[in-house]
Amino acid sequence: MKILNKKATVLTFLVICIVIFYFVNKFESWNLLICKDPILVTGTLHCQQNEYELKGYKSQASCMEKGIELSKGKDFECGKNCHENNEGFNVCDEICNKYRGCN
Repeated sequence: MKILNKKATVLTFLVICIVIFYFVNKFESWNLLICKDPILVTGTLHCQQNEYELKGYKSQASCMEKGIELSKGKDFECGKNCHENNEGFNVCDEICNKYRGCN
């Protein structure tokens, strides 16, 4: 009977871990933003307007890889959980690019 209880406890623990992992990753989404005309501000390029945006990458790494592939020398950013604010600007929980890393 003790072996059965231990197996049930381990199985319950694994199910809880899988459910937590699923929900944490489900709500994380990365968007690729290819800059139209980046401007130089204090020695670094900043994106003021996007040429286009591709949504729905599951990880920062997959977004960055696609950005390097598609940007063709233009600046790009990958934003985590982005949404448009009242002024029409993209606001993201985290922004990464190949020059400055992530903030």
